[in-house]
Amino acid sequence: MADVVIALTKDSNTNTWRVPADCTSITIELIGSGSSVDYGAGVSGAGGAYTKLAGFSVTPLQILNFSVGNVSGGDTWLSKTAGPPANTSQGALANSSISAGNPGLASNCIPSTGAFSGGTGGVSGVDPSAFGGSGGAAGPNGNGANGGDANGSTPGAGGGGGGANGGSAGANASSVILGGAGGNGRGGSGGGTSGGGAATAGTGGGGGGGSVSQDGGIGAQENIWTDWLGNTYGPGGGAGGQSSGTFTSPVTSGYGAGGRIDLWNGLIIITYTPVTTPGTYTEVFSQTGTYPWRVPLGVTSVKAEAIGAGSASSNSISAFGGGGGGYSATNAITVAAGNSTYINVPSRSFSYGSQANAWFNTSNAVPSSTTTGVLALGGLNGTGGATASAVGDVKNAGGNGGANNTTATGAKIRGGGGGGAAGPSGAGKNGGAGYNTGTGAGAGGGGGGSNGGTSSNGTAGGSASGGAGGNGTSGAGAGSGGTSTVLAGAGTVGGGGGGGSSTSTFRTGGAGGKSVVTAWTDSVNTLTYGPGGGGGGTGTTSSSSSVGGAGGLYGGGGGGGTSGDGNQGLVVLTYTMVNVATSTGNMFSFF
Repeated sequence: MADVVIALTKDSNTNTWRVPADCTSITIELIGSGSSVDYGAGVSGAGGAYTKLAGFSVTPLQILNFSVGNVSGGDTWLSKTAGPPANTSQGALANSSISAGNPGLASNCIPSTGAFSGGTGGVSGVDPSAFGGSGGAAGPNGNGANGGDANGSTPGAGGGGGGANGGSAGANASSVILGGAGGNGRGGSGGGTSGGGAATAGTGGGGGGGSVSQDGGIGAQENIWTDWLGNTYGPGGGAGGQSSGTFTSPVTSGYGAGGRIDLWNGLIIITYTPVTTPGTYTEVFSQTGTYPWRVPLGVTSVKAEAIGAGSASSNSISAFGGGGGGYSATNAITVAAGNSTYINVPSRSFSYGSQANAWFNTSNAVPSSTTTGVLALGGLNGTGGATASAVGDVKNAGGNGGANNTTATGAKIRGGGGGGAAGPSGAGKNGGAGYNTGTGAGAGGGGGGSNGGTSSNGTAGGSASGGAGGNGTSGAGAGSGGTSTVLAGAGTVGGGGGGGSSTSTFRTGGAGGKSVVTAWTDSVNTLTYGPGGGGGGTGTTSSSSSVGGAGGLYGGGGGGGTSGDGNQGLVVLTYTMVNVATSTGNMFSFF
């Protein structure tokens, strides 16, 4: 199979990378971040360094940590340790520019052999509002070039930005009013013209310096790496310096170049040749959001399971509990090695009116058939995630949220318990109702247990003490109801949280517990996952600070009352890899 290229950027929404199941060795290439202008020193931003580490051994599904240098500072690195690597047995690191006058240096990279340094920014002129060009980023073919200086007159013109990756330096401002030309890219062309011209896209050229009353030109990215979706990555040429009389910030479109706005971040490129490592794997996806998953070599079918997010309780202080997330499983989805599939893990619900569903599909869309995917519905206020519109060979409903006190005139809050999440063993259980008699004191209902089995509904609240939570699937784990002297207990092993008492000091509902599904032990990090119990409802109070218990991980509904948040969903993939013949080539993937 063709080589795979993966790009990690500051927008990757995580600081860990899971090694694919068909990967045992990687090549790592990194670019450090550039820096912004130093107004006090009168020096424009400098570029980040580049380094490369080939033949780095990894284990399928191993978790590596990474950090991408950005405007907040820090080097760019990928490591087997929790922090930056100390040597090449731990990982690789590209030095970022720490300040305008200090580009990322090859000598500070890991490995330093074969590394290249970023370019230095040019200096300002007599007029401090005229800036030099920014330094270009280093790349696999050479150092980043330096930016040109502004002229020494008032008014002043800006210097040209330096080219990237072995390109040429930006020119100094050529006259009192004419900005310097941007440095060319590695191919010998592409630099922005004097007077603020933008560099030619894809070349790595620097932007031209602004003439009087003009912005500097935009630096360009040199297109070196391309993913299979058509996204391109590469080092950036430095931005041209602005001239006197302008106060906007020239930019660069590439990675690692110097500049003055948030467009000079670092970059990590990972390349590997897929190989088969036969066995059965379980990957648990708890990172929220929608993102692609590449089918490993030797895999033709996956089992996909999902739990929708639990619902938050109503914003009203007289509140139903939030419904628990539903569960769905599709036993065999045909896939093709090397293709991209898509995962959506819903975040915890803070709004009772929205439904947050979890799904897996062979295309980037909500699935409508078990032929291509699985869909588990999230809970709503008072209603668990239903099975009717879900997609799966097996579908179990989330537990309903318990009712609030609504019948008595002048009644205070007695929030219902949240519903438990469904799981592979069965439906989630319902939350208990808030105490619903009379106009005086009353307590919140307990949260429902999760995942079928011998789990149970939450208990209704009493006139003074909160209702107990329901048990989890093992018949245990219920949180105790709150009393006049004791806070409500949190659920464990998928049990629901207890309801809050009528005493104001102890009115908060208990949190739902996380259960354990032994089949959902992640193949590499050995952590266990499962559906969560519902949160307990708040006890009596007329205050908007009434707090319902949070639903448990994963998919538990929130207890009635303010801040009774539902918990996030989950997607689980299980697949078997077999040996296949391989060949090499070129293919790209984005993660």
